[in-house]
Amino acid sequence: LDSKRDDEKARQHGDRLVVMAECAGLMLKHLHSRGALDMDIPEVSIRLGEDGNPEEVRPAPRYFSQRILEVFMIAAHEPVARALAAAGVPAVYRVHPPPAKRVRR
Repeated sequence: LDSKRDDEKARQHGDRLVVMAECAGLMLKHLHSRGALDMDIPEVSIRLGEDGNPEEVRPAPRYFSQRILEVFMIAAHEPVARALAAAGVPAVYRVHPPPAKRVRR
């Protein structure tokens, strides 16, 4: 999806990856409609010199394939969290406050 590979693996799995990308796009829209935070924050890549000290800091590439994995992980975690809550099993989780309402002018 994110590369221009043209080899046997790319041809073999390309159609599946396209479907996964379409599903992830729909799932992201659904998450955003529920007020989910968009955590697509830039990360950095640090290159160390031979002495172990940083020599270069630059933005790390961000690929949609990473977003696919993230949204699928959320889809897998949510039913597990609901099942644990329904069973009364204690679990560690995070609750975000609702987003502040913006005044439109």
